[in-house]
Amino acid sequence: MASGLLPVPGEIPRKNPVFLAALSGGADSTAMAAALAALRDARREAGPRSPEAGEFPFVLRAIHVNHNIRHAEECTADEEAVSSLCGALDIPLTCIDLPPGLVKTYAREKGTGIEGAARHFRHGAFRREAKRIGAEWILIAHTADDHIENILMGCIKGSGPQGLGGLGQINENRKIKRPLLCLNRAEVLAYLRHRGLHYRTDSSNTDERFLRNRVRRRLIPFLDRYFPHWREPVKTLGETQRMRAAFLTEEAEKRFPWEIRGEEFRLKAAQFFSPPQILRERALFAAIDALGTGIKNPRLKTLRTFAGGHSTAGDLGSCRLENNGGFVSVKNKVRVLHEAGFAVLIKKPGLYKLEAFTVGAFNTRPPGEETGFFAEYPVVLRAWGAGVLAEDRQGTAALLEQKGLFWKREGNRNNMSYFMIR
Repeated sequence: MASGLLPVPGEIPRKNPVFLAALSGGADSTAMAAALAALRDARREAGPRSPEAGEFPFVLRAIHVNHNIRHAEECTADEEAVSSLCGALDIPLTCIDLPPGLVKTYAREKGTGIEGAARHFRHGAFRREAKRIGAEWILIAHTADDHIENILMGCIKGSGPQGLGGLGQINENRKIKRPLLCLNRAEVLAYLRHRGLHYRTDSSNTDERFLRNRVRRRLIPFLDRYFPHWREPVKTLGETQRMRAAFLTEEAEKRFPWEIRGEEFRLKAAQFFSPPQILRERALFAAIDALGTGIKNPRLKTLRTFAGGHSTAGDLGSCRLENNGGFVSVKNKVRVLHEAGFAVLIKKPGLYKLEAFTVGAFNTRPPGEETGFFAEYPVVLRAWGAGVLAEDRQGTAALLEQKGLFWKREGNRNNMSYFMIR
């Protein structure tokens, strides 16, 4: 089970690298944690050897995120199961609880699904914890079954090469590894039985309102029954599309030298429209992602119409595309204060007046002050129900209520500014 987990061939890690394992308590993450702990313990006993052979000791940490989108009892049971597992395996664990309603409100405001919104906050928590503890990689327990499901979902949604590529074993940009991607779910369950390990089952896995569950419970059994050899060709499709996506991304980086102006990416229209449309679309995707808008699946029809030169503007929720004044721009939408769904952009220290209170931004925490939160410029304050949501490039930093702080992100405070309510 543990063979081939670490490291990547050709990679020579430093002594005792730190790995952060994402644990939900389900079968896949439970198996990953157990296998990693066994591998860690074996290498501890063996002692340091040749890094080139991959026989090196490593430090293992874990994180569990409670999205608070299911019944409280189920969420609590998940956290207790993960805590018990990590205790038995000697893995230090960090548990993150998101405020109830945060994921659903985000999904509604961004026009995305609950799964996408949960992933946004979950991965934000992963990145912050990895930075805090100095982890070199975030380990996620996706299997070959998840990979195939993603490719099928991409086909159903009409995704481009990146979406059809499924899941990669390594994401260098986000420092993510998927050590179980070479195994299918049946092999994972066999390993759990062999080790006598128990795991949690997410009740939402049977909810067929979610596309993944319909693919898993309806489409895949149909394909298995009537097209028994379909899996290998689908995997080949994914490999081909991943290579195609990598080529398009590299070409777009070369041919679209965006000018970055704060919360805006800008390029001369003649230069933007010169390359083929498929590269224009890839360049727009890259700019949207670089802006940190939180949009993972922009509306392709809107983006394609704009990239084809058939419209001069495109609205993608929190992001806007424009073609005017001889320039094509991709920018975050920041609306004026007092407007419905207002936003205030903070780029430097100062006092920022909102309707109910004032937010003070400081380079360092004022002496004796403990009620504020840390964030990295630029910070956007957005209307959020009856309160205000503070977001920076790392994701959600805090949720403010009138004269109070409802929730704040915990994490590495190095190179961050301090914000407080006045």
